[in-house]
Amino acid sequence: DGAGVWKRAAEFPEFAAALPVAVPMPGAAAPPVHAAPISMGPPPGPPKANTMSIWALVMGIISFLPCCWGIVGVVSIILGCIALSQLKRNPQQTGSGFAITGIVLGILSLILGIIGTIIFYSFPQIMQNFPNVNLH
Repeated sequence: DGAGVWKRAAEFPEFAAALPVAVPMPGAAAPPVHAAPISMGPPPGPPKANTMSIWALVMGIISFLPCCWGIVGVVSIILGCIALSQLKRNPQQTGSGFAITGIVLGILSLILGIIGTIIFYSFPQIMQNFPNVNLH
């Protein structure tokens, strides 16, 4: 558009791959051929989630089990931080939300573990009366 000269569609690189190649007539100059790049691999799929970030989320969820307060929370925080650094180096991967959620759950679990430990050692009579509790 606006060139002032008519050209055949096959002379434009964006249409060259879609149109058949014309055989030149004897004695006529051959038009320039623009080859379109050929992709030999499969088309790129959706971005892959970072495995470390998924593990950070799983460990963050497991850290809320009463037997795992604190210990697994620390593991979740470490895995989440490693995943975020990996995601920074490889922006094609996804999973920063998983990593951040794992870190937050790990921190909350760690806080609950610290509070539970303080309560346990501050009020030992709670654990002494625990076997005498009748749940029926």
